Parts: sequence; structure tokens; C-alpha cells
Amino acid sequence: MKKIYLGFCLFLAFLLVLQGFSVLVHADVIIPTPSVDGVDLDALYISGAKKASTAGTVNVFGAGGTDNSSPAVYGGDGWNLTLETGGVLAGGAYGIDLGDGSTVTVNGAVSGRADTVTGSPTYNDQYSATGIYAADNSRITNAGSISAAAVTDTGATIYATGVYVEGNGTITNSGNISATSTAINPTGGSNAGVFGAYLDSGSFTNSGTISAAATSSATDAAAYTDSA
Repeated sequence: MKKIYLGFCLFLAFLLVLQGFSVLVHADVIIPTPSVDGVDLDALYISGAKKASTAGTVNVFGAGGTDNSSPAVYGGDGWNLTLETGGVLAGGAYGIDLGDGSTVTVNGAVSGRADTVTGSPTYNDQYSATGIYAADNSRITNAGSISAAAVTDTGATIYATGVYVEGNGTITNSGNISATSTAINPTGGSNAGVFGAYLDSGSFTNSGTISAAATSSATDAAAYTDSA
């Protein structure tokens, strides 16, 4: 009887450890690690609902390849992604990059960064950074923190956008969204632009904080807190 009880206790302990170390859960898929370098949701998908969640840490390299936007989480159309409280997605140029008809719920922290000074990943050679990007007919709900930062010293134009949703989208923010872009060039040829949140068309609701700041050695740096 004692052996059975001891075995049961050990089994429960194993489940608790596994749960504590699980980063991303999708259907039957559990990745038992406290931190992974990039998650490609499409590569994990087997069948059923395209639903994923994480309360762990996902770093940039691996998802979508390191030669493009290098998001922490990448997926095609129709994904439903939830970042639980305490979860962290730290991407390269994009924190999250999802296709048409996707849903993202953020209770943790998402960040994207493109930096030519330190060599962080850039996108399309424009040195742009986006916290969350989602294509048409997508919905983003933020109760946590979403940020994007872009820095360049090459003389190129640089952009940062906290949240970017294409046409017929929905952005609902009760948390914090921020974006900063900094262009550095002694010759005065670099430009910076930034959006806190950008929605091509659709519904935009904000009861939280959205901020945008652009700094450039040229004269045409521009900052927009939101666009809908």
C-alpha cells in the first residue's frame, strides 16, 4: 500500500514539474522546457482547432527563420493564440506574426525589436519592428504589455509599430502598447516613424495606454499614437 501511495505521489510531482516547465500547449503537444527559441505553430499543427497558449518564455530565433522577420511565434491563417499572465514573447523584428482570421489574447508581455547597432534581426532591410502583426479579419485583445523598438545607424528609414492589423480587423486594448524608433546618422539622412497601434480598417477600442515616440537626426521624425 505504501509503495502504491509513494508511486502516486511521484506521478503527481512529475505532472506538476511538467506543467511548470511547459511553454506552449497546442492540442496534445506539450514542449517541456521553460524557454524555447522560436515557435512555428504550423509545424506543430496536426489536426483539429488551431489553438495555442503559453505561460512560459519564447525567444526569437527559429520561428519563421532567422533570415526574415524572426518572430518569437509564427503561424499561418486561423490561429487562436493566448499569452497567459507571466508569459513572455521576445521577438526579433516581429514578436508575433500570424495570418488571416487569427486571434491573439495577451495577458503577458510581447516585444519586437530591430536594431542595426547591435545586429538584431531586421525585416525587408527597412529596420522595422512590430510587436504583433496579424493579417486580414484578425482580432487582437491586449490586457498586458506590447512593445516595439527599432534602432538604426545606417542612414535608412526606420519604423516601429506596437500592433499592426490588416483590413477588417479588431484591436481592443486595456493594457499598455508602446513603440519607439530611433534613427542615428551624423550626416542627418536617417528618418524615423512610429505607430503605437495601426489598424488598416475595422474596430479599434482603447481603455488602456498607447504611446509612440520617434527620434531622428533628420527633421521628419513622426509619431502617431494610433491609426484606425
